Amino acid sequence: MRPLRSAWPVLKEVRFEYRHDSCWLQDTTQRHPGLTLVATSIYLSGDDVVLLVTVHGDEAAVAQAAAEWEADPRLHRVQRLHAGARGSRFHIAYARQDSIYPRIIEHTPVSLGAIRFSGGREYYQVLGAPADVSALMRDLGARGELRVLSVREASVPDASEPAVGEPAQDAWSGLTDKQVEALVAAHRAGYYDWPRRCSATQLAKGLGLSSSAFLDHLRTAEARIIDRQVQALLAREPERRSAGAAARGRSTPP
Repeated sequence: MRPLRSAWPVLKEVRFEYRHDSCWLQDTTQRHPGLTLVATSIYLSGDDVVLLVTVHGDEAAVAQAAAEWEADPRLHRVQRLHAGARGSRFHIAYARQDSIYPRIIEHTPVSLGAIRFSGGREYYQVLGAPADVSALMRDLGARGELRVLSVREASVPDASEPAVGEPAQDAWSGLTDKQVEALVAAHRAGYYDWPRRCSATQLAKGLGLSSSAFLDHLRTAEARIIDRQVQALLAREPERRSAGAAARGRSTPP
């Protein structure tokens, strides 16, 4: 029997891929397929949309993209906050009529996670009441090319602890913007390849962080994702638990 849950509202989380006309972010990653952009902060200011975006990729391509932005009339301000060997962070203001962000916030209380731009597409994770999220999907679908990647019900208060007998929730849910940014940068730069193609020190420098701060974000995110994946595996295949214990027993010397 499944355990009873308290009467918290059921939310819907949707991950989707999107493309629409006149998006300078999508245009950039289409012209420069080696770049990945991650927007971790976005808000409205008057007639502008303002965002903090980190650009991951080769320095020459980042510099070329920045030069293109300076000449793009859709962008009203381009400020490079930090330049690194494997990426740079920018503070950018651009015309709100060229953004779908105002459409998203009209469907509050939808929550918006970090946004990734790659290969001429943008990737979103939104969370909200089912009616709000469904209305947003219809609105965006009428204005561009939308492909839903996943839909699930969000778990209640403590997202880090799955209910007994149920799989852990989506591994990325609940990570901070900094943790997501650290993981994306590490994966893209070959940190998880063997042998590694870059060091944590190089990645930290590229993101404008100290090595200790970067590793704190990265290790916390890794631990959460691994924990959730293991919990999900054991929920699906409980026999793995006993198999692991047996293997440990055999490896113990007499």
